Amino acid sequence: MIVYMRTFFFIVFLLTHFLVFSQNITFSWAKHFDGPVSNGVSVKLDAAGNVYTAGTFSGNVDFDPGPGNFFLNYPTGTALFISKSDAFGNFIWAKQINDVQIFGDPLQIDNNGDILLAGSYSGTIDLDPGPGSFFLSNSMGIDGFICKLDNNGNFISGASIDGLDNTVFQFHDLETDAAGNIFLTGLFDHSVDMDPGANLSTVTALGGNDIFVLKLSGNYVLSWVKQIGGLMNEAAHSISIDPSGNIFLTGYFSGVVDFDPGINSFSLSSNGSNDIFILKLDPTANFNWVKQIGDNGDDQGISLNAHVAGNLYVTGNFSGTVDFDPGSGQFNLQSEGSTDVFLLNLSTAGSFIWAKQLGGPLSDYSNHLTTTALGGIFLTGDYRSTVDFDPGPSAVRFTANGENDVFILKFDPSGILAWVRVFGGAGSDAPACMAVDAAEHIYTTGFFSETVDFDPAFPTFYLTASGSINAFVHKLSNCDGATSSVMDITACNSFELNGQTYTSTGIYVQTMMNAAGCDSMITLNLSISGTDTTLAVTACENYTWNGQLYNTSGFYRDTFTNTAGCDSIVNLNLTITHPIQTVINATICEGESYEGYDAAGTYTDTFTGMGGCDSIRTLQLRVNPKQYVSLSGTICEGESFLGYSTTGTFIDTFQTSNGCDSIRTIQLLVHPRQYTTIPVSICEGESYYAGGSYQTDAGTYRDTLVTQQGCDSVIITQLTVMANPKPYLGEDRGICLGSALTFHPGSFASYLWQDGSRSADFTTDTLGKYWVLVTDNNNCRGADSVKILVFHDPPSNFLQDMDSICRYDQLSIIPERSFSKYLWSTGSTAPQININTAGIYSLSVKDQNGCQGYDTIRVWQKECKRGIYIPTAFTPNNDGLNDQFKVRAYGDLIQFKIAVYNRWGNLVFTSTNPAMGWDGTYKGKPQNTGVYIWQCQYQLAGGLPSSEKGSMVLIH
Repeated sequence: MIVYMRTFFFIVFLLTHFLVFSQNITFSWAKHFDGPVSNGVSVKLDAAGNVYTAGTFSGNVDFDPGPGNFFLNYPTGTALFISKSDAFGNFIWAKQINDVQIFGDPLQIDNNGDILLAGSYSGTIDLDPGPGSFFLSNSMGIDGFICKLDNNGNFISGASIDGLDNTVFQFHDLETDAAGNIFLTGLFDHSVDMDPGANLSTVTALGGNDIFVLKLSGNYVLSWVKQIGGLMNEAAHSISIDPSGNIFLTGYFSGVVDFDPGINSFSLSSNGSNDIFILKLDPTANFNWVKQIGDNGDDQGISLNAHVAGNLYVTGNFSGTVDFDPGSGQFNLQSEGSTDVFLLNLSTAGSFIWAKQLGGPLSDYSNHLTTTALGGIFLTGDYRSTVDFDPGPSAVRFTANGENDVFILKFDPSGILAWVRVFGGAGSDAPACMAVDAAEHIYTTGFFSETVDFDPAFPTFYLTASGSINAFVHKLSNCDGATSSVMDITACNSFELNGQTYTSTGIYVQTMMNAAGCDSMITLNLSISGTDTTLAVTACENYTWNGQLYNTSGFYRDTFTNTAGCDSIVNLNLTITHPIQTVINATICEGESYEGYDAAGTYTDTFTGMGGCDSIRTLQLRVNPKQYVSLSGTICEGESFLGYSTTGTFIDTFQTSNGCDSIRTIQLLVHPRQYTTIPVSICEGESYYAGGSYQTDAGTYRDTLVTQQGCDSVIITQLTVMANPKPYLGEDRGICLGSALTFHPGSFASYLWQDGSRSADFTTDTLGKYWVLVTDNNNCRGADSVKILVFHDPPSNFLQDMDSICRYDQLSIIPERSFSKYLWSTGSTAPQININTAGIYSLSVKDQNGCQGYDTIRVWQKECKRGIYIPTAFTPNNDGLNDQFKVRAYGDLIQFKIAVYNRWGNLVFTSTNPAMGWDGTYKGKPQNTGVYIWQCQYQLAGGLPSSEKGSMVLIH
C-alpha cells in the first residue's frame, strides 16, 4: 500500500515540477558556398533569427546551398559577398560588390534591421549590388567604404573615408549603439581624411601603422575620430560598447605608444615584438584607462566583449610565459606550444578577475568571442595536434584531423568550461566569426578545404569543397525542451523506477529522452527503512547470542519489526576456534637470527589467538658455522687468477652446501709486461720484417719475447708505407698548329727526362713520345709517359653574327659550341653572358685541345611590351615549382612596393625589391592555407605611378 501511494505522489510531482534544462548542444545544420574560392569572414543575426554572412570569393560560386542554384561570378579578381538565410539554413538571397577588401568583423545589423558593411578599396567601385549604381572613386592611396543595405539586400546609402598618400587602410571591426551610431576601428598609415562628409578631418600616422577609432551617426556624419600610435606598428582588432556607452578596444602594439588620444599622455612600452593592449574610452572618447599584457613574444588581443554589465571579456593569442594580471598582482600563464589561446575576464574598471588558456604542442588561435544575457561566454578558433580544452583540473582533449581544425566552446561567468565541440578534415579548416542568439543557438562562419564532417558528434554530416577553400556556415542548437524533476521516496526493502531497482538509501539520477526529443532528468531521493545487517564474530570453544549458546561455526539469522513497520534482519556469521600447539624445526647460519633467537636450543612461546584461544609454539633451533679459506698467487699482466687481474687482497663470500657463508681471502701479485715501440718507413713496393714475416702493408706489428719473470716483452713496430710519387704528363693528345707544349709533371725533389735533361718541366713542338722519372723527399720514385700524336686547328665562327634585345630586358649570349675556357669583352669567364644593352660583344675561347680562338656578335635594340604580372596562387612546399609569390615586370621599374595581409589585416610580407618573393612565412612561421590580400604600387621608366590590388590563395 505504501508503494502505491508513493507512485501516485510521483505522478502528481511530475505534473507540477518540470524545470527547463538547456545544456544539450547538438548539431543542427551546415552549409557551404561551392566554387573555386570562397571564404566566410563575418556572421550576424537579425531579430527574426535570419542569418547574414559576409566574405570574399573568386570565380563562379553557387551561394544557394540547397537543391537549387544561385551563382555569383567574378572571374578577374576578388569580390565581397553577403548572403541571407533563415534560421534553418534555407537560402533567401545573395549579393556581391566587386574589387573591395574586408578584414576582421566588418558586418553588423542595426536596430532598424538594416545591414552595415565596411571595407577598403582603390580605383573605382560600385557599392550598389542591385540594378542601380553608387560609384566611389579614388585617385591616390587606399580608401575605406561604409555601405548600408536593407534586409532584402537593396542599397540604401554609402560613404567613403578618403586616403591621401596612404598605402594601408583597414576596418577591423564595426559596432552600433542603441541610438544607431556607428563605431569603427582598424589601422592606417601616412595620412587619411576620416570625415566622410564635405569637411576635412585628417589624421597622420606617427610611424608605421597607427590605430584609429571613429564614431559616425547613422547618416555618416562625423561625431569624432581618435588616433593612437607610436613609431612602430599598432593595430586594433576589436571594439565593444558597454550598456553605459563606454568604448573598449583591444589589439596589439610595439615600441612606445601614447594611448591617451586627448591632450594628455599615457604611454606604454612593449616587452616583446607585440604586446596586448586593452583600452577604455568614455562615451565622448576621453581616455579612461589602458592595460598592457605581454612578454618577449608575439602577443595579440583578437576579440573583446563588454555587453555584460560590469564585465569585460577578452580573447587572443600569446606565446611564452605571460602575466595576465595587469594590476599589481601576478597571474602567469605559460603556452604549451609556440602560440596558445587566452580568455581574460576584467571588470569594466580594469581589475583582474580571472584568466584561462587553451593550447597544445603547436600553434592554436582564437578568432572571435561573444557573450549572451544568460551569462554564456562563447569562443571559436582553430587548433593543431592535440589540445586540452578544459583549463580546469579535468582534461577534455581533442586531436585535429588535419593541418588545423575548428573548435567552438562555452565558458560560464566563472571561467569554467561548460562544453566544447570540434570538427575538421584532413586539410586546413578555420572559423572567422560566430553569432549566438538569445536562446544560445550558435552560428559560425569561416573556410574549409577537402572533405569535412561538420557534425561534432554522431552520426556524420559531410561537405566537400570543390575549390581550394570554400566558405561554410555552421549551426549548433541548444535543446530548449529539456526537463528535470525530483522524487522523495521511502520504501521498506527496495524501490523500482523505470525498470531500475534500488535496494539502498541514496540519491539516484536517471536521464531519458522526453517527448520533445531532449533530456529529461529525474532525481530520486530514496530512503530504505528496512535493514539487513550482518555481525561477524570469532569465539573460543563457544558463543552465546540472544540467549542461545552456539558451539559450532555457522551462519545464524534473527528477524525483528522496526518502528516503520519494516523487517529488521540481523545475521550472525560465527567462527568457533580451538587452542593450537605447533612445533617448528629451524636451521640458521652463524650470525643470523630466527624469531629473535641466534643460539642453538629449544624455545617455547605462548600466544593468544582469535577468539581468546592459546597458541603454543615450540622452536627447535640449529646454528651452522661459517668457513674461512686463505690463498696466494702470482700472475703476469693480462692474466687472471680466480677472476682477479690486479695486485691486491680480495675477499669473496660463497654459500656452502648447508646454506652458510664460506669466506675466501686471496693475496695476489701481478708482474707487468714490457713494451717497446719502433717506427719504420718504407716506399711502396718495398718490404720490412716484423710480426714474424716480411710486411708490405702499413700497420702495427707485434713480436713477443719472454722476460726473467716469465712474462711477455712486446716489440711493437709502427710500419708506414710511403706512397710512390705520381708524376702526370696528361693523356696522349695533339698540339695546336704553330704552338709549343710544356709538360709539368708536378713538384718533386728531382727529375730525369727521356733526353737526359733534369729540369722541372719540358717544352716541345714536335710529335713523338716523352717520359719522365721523378724522386720525392722520401727517396721514393715514380714515372709517367705521354705521346703527341697530331696537330689541331684553333676554333673560329662560334658566335652568331647578330641578335636583338628589349630596352628593359635581358639577353643571354651563348656560343654555338662548348669550350674549356671563356673570356668575354665584359670580363666574364662564364660559358655565357647576360646583357641588357645593345652593342658589340667579343669572346676569346680555349677548346678541349688547349687551342685558342676569337669571335664577335653585334646586338641591336628593339621595342617590346611593358607592364607587370602578379600570380593568383602559390604553393610553398619546396618542390621547386611555384614556391614563392613574386611579381614579374615587363619594363624598367624605378619605383616598387608590394604588401600582403592575412585575414586579420596583419601585414605578413612587404618588399620594395621586385626580385624578392614571399615564401609563405611570417616571423619564421609558415602561414595557414587561405586567401591573402595584396597591394602593389609601382612606376615603369617613362610611365606614370600605378597602383593595383587583389587577392591570391596560399595552398599547402
